[in-house]
Amino acid sequence: MVSSYPASNDVFTETSTPLLTPLGDAGDGTRTHSQHHRDLGDAIEALQANVAITTHDHTGTGARATNKLPQINTHESPDTDVSAASLHHTLGTTAFKASPGNHVHNGTDSALIPISSVTNLQATLDSKLDASAYTAPASSQILTYMMLSGA
Repeated sequence: MVSSYPASNDVFTETSTPLLTPLGDAGDGTRTHSQHHRDLGDAIEALQANVAITTHDHTGTGARATNKLPQINTHESPDTDVSAASLHHTLGTTAFKASPGNHVHNGTDSALIPISSVTNLQATLDSKLDASAYTAPASSQILTYMMLSGA
């Protein structure tokens, strides 16, 4: 039987009484002893023809080519700012862009976060965290920081 690998796995059913089964007989298996050796050889050849060698480079070309990895060849088809999962992002305020490190959410250099959406921020954090794990700043400290930073 010719190996069906890699389309599907080969099945090697062996006789349940190998010591009692003559080499030229399949017994309750599916192959004689010599057929079994030939089929194992075919399976090994199929593996050798389809397995990647240890020096493969993921370029997708050459003998025994492996799949091209987009993470290695990212500049052949850049995905800049296409989605949140993109490998490349530029700085900016529109969707799928990264925010610069000095943004303050005042609506000019990043998305505006109105004060009304953070007035209960400390209470929300307190309800989600173990209060003994940290010392929370007073609400007045948070509001003072937000007013000084322009948020």
